[in-house]
Amino acid sequence: MTSRGPVVQDPLAELRDIHLPDPVSWWPPAPGWWLLGLGALVALGLASWALGRHLKRRRRLRRVLAEVDALAAAYHRDGDAQALCSGLSLALKRVALAGWPRERVAGLTGTAWLRFLDDSGGGGAFAEGPGRALVHAGYGDGTAVDGAALVTLARRWIAGTLKRVPA
Repeated sequence: MTSRGPVVQDPLAELRDIHLPDPVSWWPPAPGWWLLGLGALVALGLASWALGRHLKRRRRLRRVLAEVDALAAAYHRDGDAQALCSGLSLALKRVALAGWPRERVAGLTGTAWLRFLDDSGGGGAFAEGPGRALVHAGYGDGTAVDGAALVTLARRWIAGTLKRVPA
């Protein structure tokens, strides 16, 4: 017979308990969170910039269209076609100067001015339609003016142009 030593009843009784790691701290954040935060700030800045441009463009559009409406109301009240045409031409010229280089727009008069308006969104209604009155009636030569059609044409051109023009 051989001697074996003491017999261990429960071999698991000598194991130590599991040690959990320390909890993960929330500060400092991982690099991915820093990048996400930076991206969110950039997106917020771009959105603010775009909203500012949009609001500026809308204010400009409302201001110019209010001027056109005032000219139309004065025309319906007084029937002064010369004042309507010269006022509309001035408003159209200001909008054109906001959207195109001064060298290209400032010196345009007569049929060249009407061609520019047609080429930039008028679709032929300035040189061949009611827009002709801008050149003729603006100088009081007695040309018949369709005030409602002229105001509608000017409003459509201004609205279309100011949507394309940077704020």
